[in-house]
Parts: sequence; C-alpha cells; structure tokens
Amino acid sequence: YDLADSAHWVNKADHVVLAWKPKEGENATRIEIAKSKDHDILGEPGVAWFALNSDRFSLDPIQPPASMSEWA
Repeated sequence: YDLADSAHWVNKADHVVLAWKPKEGENATRIEIAKSKDHDILGEPGVAWFALNSDRFSLDPIQPPASMSEWA
C-alpha cells in the first residue's frame, strides 16, 4: 500500500472491483475482483476481459488481447 494506514481502508470493503482499459480506442476492458470477503456467498477474486456491445449496450466476455495476455 502506498499510503500510511491504507490497509485499514482496504479491509473495510466487502468487495474491491477494478476496471482497466489498456488502450484508448480498443474495445477491451479488464475487470478484476481484487477482494471478496465471503467467498461462499459472493464468489472468489478473479479476472475477466469484456468488450462493449454497443447494439445491446452490454458487456460481452472475450479472450484477453494478445498484447495483454500477461495481465490476464
């Protein structure tokens, strides 16, 4: 953690969800569940890649882009 006492802040959350768009103009977004307190009910942390389907305005699961496979 970069900030003093930031571990206390992270420990307060039940979930930590991160979204990362690696390249401007590319239709791929990395969604990471970095923390989940109750794995039996709420699931386990993990990573998935999605692309925006603008026709349905939804996110569709995709394979990680080749240039980003080390981030999967």
